[in-house]
Amino acid sequence: MRNLKNIWFLLFCILPLVSLAQEVYPTEYEIQYNIEYSIFGDNLDAKQTEVLYLFSSPQTSVFMNHNSAKADEIKKNVERMLQSGSIDMNKAGHKTSDFPLEIYKNLHEGKTIVKDKLADKNYVYQESQVPLDWNITSESKDYSGYQTQKATTSFAGRDYEAWFTMEIPLPDGPYVFSGLPGLIVELYDTQNHYHFTLLSVDKLEEPKDWELGKVEKVSKEEYREIRAKILENLKSSNPFLNQGPNATIEIRGADGREISQAEFMRDRRNTRESKNNPIELE
Repeated sequence: MRNLKNIWFLLFCILPLVSLAQEVYPTEYEIQYNIEYSIFGDNLDAKQTEVLYLFSSPQTSVFMNHNSAKADEIKKNVERMLQSGSIDMNKAGHKTSDFPLEIYKNLHEGKTIVKDKLADKNYVYQESQVPLDWNITSESKDYSGYQTQKATTSFAGRDYEAWFTMEIPLPDGPYVFSGLPGLIVELYDTQNHYHFTLLSVDKLEEPKDWELGKVEKVSKEEYREIRAKILENLKSSNPFLNQGPNATIEIRGADGREISQAEFMRDRRNTRESKNNPIELE
């Protein structure tokens, strides 16, 4: 009897993880957003841009960067390059992104799951600040032919203004933002460090299902601790260390010029210290 109780206890513990990994997120639309953002704390006027993807339906959605959205296409391109004997990730379609997170939303339940791959392992946590507390105002404007209405909210230390349209009846938007009675077509924080604008809305030829896959469930606080440790180890690593007396390492900068060990470490330190304006401040 004791063994039977132990078995039931183990099943009770692991079933939430199994159901989480097997949950399916069906989507019907591909929506693209442009984001203009400032991640360099010492130069907020230096803006960067990127295209991000939202695959959505009235019930569920998934938000991700270009590399995740086009993973199958990139994989096929890499396989073709392998056959030819050379790989160029840029030609394969891979793009550098400052948005590694994949965000899975159950719009019906108001539940948001965030996924990130750290050191070859996928972690997920449930975003506790969702559902968001929206204030829908009476302000309206035309946005690219859509009649839109203004709403405001706060998330992770920033105050946001959003413009949504009920002409696209998807209660969704970029990043973690959802819960309005229509699609968000423009979203920005009040300091304009992060500014999302709608680029396109296309109905998929065939509905696309998404799954979390094999993941480890943690809290948001645990995820941040794990991420901080891994990033610190990566940033402090030095490819010049542990090399034999006859070994040579050649590292080149973006301009193709060979750089020294001191220059390499200085650039790495400066990049780490300047990227201190994340979209989530708390």
